[in-house]
Amino acid sequence: MYKALIPALLWFAGTCSANAEVWRVREGQCGEWRSRWTVEQDQNGVWTGSIDHEHVGGSCIQGNGTRAQSNVRASIAGENFFATRQLGTGQFCSYFGQIQQDRVRGVELCEGLPTRLAFGLRFPRSADPSQPQQPPTASTQAPAPAPEQDEVSEVPEQGTNDSRGSFFEFRFGPGRQ
Repeated sequence: MYKALIPALLWFAGTCSANAEVWRVREGQCGEWRSRWTVEQDQNGVWTGSIDHEHVGGSCIQGNGTRAQSNVRASIAGENFFATRQLGTGQFCSYFGQIQQDRVRGVELCEGLPTRLAFGLRFPRSADPSQPQQPPTASTQAPAPAPEQDEVSEVPEQGTNDSRGSFFEFRFGPGRQ
């Protein structure tokens, strides 16, 4: 009798598990890395999952197609975004950014790199096309900056060497490094 219950319980547990979200990211010195974060929120509110990275190039370097994977843990506290990822080599990178509507913009610090990197993250679109994208938490957000001050916009950057059109553009505005 117990042998018949085990497959049923496994099926039930699989159908009750949380759905993964996919967050899109551009990062690096000039947005040369495109990443897909596949994450699920655990009962403590921490987002865990994996990242698939691809070197697609940016305004500062031509893409070479290198691919990498890493594990990630992220949390959101109000308008603050924090994440840590670990590559298979054991190297850690930390992210900190500010949430502005459907996006996060911030800095990334990695072990062994002498400079900090920039990143822009986009949360998934709402199932209702009339609703704007929203971060996974329902907190009130500050209005989005004007496009000319936006590090990541929906207009592809000229010369990104990204033939698939990722619709991210890295730009640094006044007071940003």
